[in-house]
Amino acid sequence: MISVKDYLDAYMDSVRLVPQDPHSREIVRCYNRDLLEKYPWLTPGYVGEIELEENYNYEYTWADDIPKGWRLAFGDQMIEELNRLIDKYDVKEYSIEQIKEKFGELRWYDSGFPEEGRDEYLAWEDKYTDLSYRTCICCGKPAKYRTKGWV
Repeated sequence: MISVKDYLDAYMDSVRLVPQDPHSREIVRCYNRDLLEKYPWLTPGYVGEIELEENYNYEYTWADDIPKGWRLAFGDQMIEELNRLIDKYDVKEYSIEQIKEKFGELRWYDSGFPEEGRDEYLAWEDKYTDLSYRTCICCGKPAKYRTKGWV
């Protein structure tokens, strides 16, 4: 299995190099293929079920929108915890709309989580929003500096 750090390095190489490095692109595809097999809801356009076309290129997942430092620090744990909640409440039509940083915090916009598990879901969301506020978005280490206003 490819480490998150190796994947992120390869992903950054694959999106910024011209011409793109074929080795980096293959690392990205392999990592994303494994990720989507385990967490199909990270597939763009996923709503409940998705059957990937045979020629699907695996170059992007929703996890790629999690900024690098946060992904290194807690990305895998966050995704695994959400997957447990999705399984626990047998969520059928979950979909991610957007993942981004806003005002120095992680923002995770989605739909389809049932009211029955909403409190646990909101606790999960609050946990990672708070953690992102205290974690460097670039390197994943504890944040040492915060500005007053936009970051």
